[in-house]
Amino acid sequence: MGLSYLFFPGCSYETAAGYRESAEAVCRAVEVELKELPEWNCCGASAVFSLDRAEGVWLAARLAALAGREGKLEIVSGCNGCISALKKGKKLLLQDKGLMEQVRVRLKKENLKLDPADIKDLRVRHLLEIFVQDVPVQFWAKERPKPKFKVAPYYGCLFSRPDGEIDDNEHPILLESFISLLGLDVVEHSMGTACCGASHSLPHKAAVSVLVERIIRGIQTNNADLATVICPLCQFNLDSIQANFDLPPLPILYFTQVAGLGMGLPVSSLGLNKLLVPLKEA
Repeated sequence: MGLSYLFFPGCSYETAAGYRESAEAVCRAVEVELKELPEWNCCGASAVFSLDRAEGVWLAARLAALAGREGKLEIVSGCNGCISALKKGKKLLLQDKGLMEQVRVRLKKENLKLDPADIKDLRVRHLLEIFVQDVPVQFWAKERPKPKFKVAPYYGCLFSRPDGEIDDNEHPILLESFISLLGLDVVEHSMGTACCGASHSLPHKAAVSVLVERIIRGIQTNNADLATVICPLCQFNLDSIQANFDLPPLPILYFTQVAGLGMGLPVSSLGLNKLLVPLKEA
């Protein structure tokens, strides 16, 4: 019997460069079922809380209520922004009883309900956590020919912040642990939690280019063959903006794509053809 989780894909998952394809391929191989949360809505990302705090809380609360309707007190996602928004919404609801009541009244109009005890117990987890903490090690550590890639982990700025609930705030190691489980070489560098600029890449492209160049340059200092990421917006920024730099191209793969390569899954199942900077060895 495999593992089964309620999965909140978020708005970027379907169109991200091979994320869905590789996640589905790897999950099949390790007997993990991701059941998509029915009728899910956008989490609002990080911007909504700055523009309208109550609306940001509402979006997170509705997702929690949908999970409760499915009888689940755990939501899994593959996006740092979605996870951060859900956790922020949860925290604000627990801090403000008046806001909680307003949200519950609004949810009732959709025939949804949110028990304060349930929101307190709600777990929000990254798919990477599932792979490292829940999936039996033997799935990753099987004897098989391994790619010779040197892999640089990149978390982005939201994964372990602000409270370090998932991992150490400044020096997370979950991704390094996963790369090692796959039998691949980890490249240490200092850019793992540096901000990629997130959605500012559209209105403030020049400023974000400075951030991305700093990250790419820092990773390449230690001769990485590729970088692996855990968030769609991070992948998009690092993959697309580096074309502006006078630097060697650095493939930016999702951790699910790296997992598929490490497990020897068919390259055609991992969506690698969608990368802007190709992984030529694959």
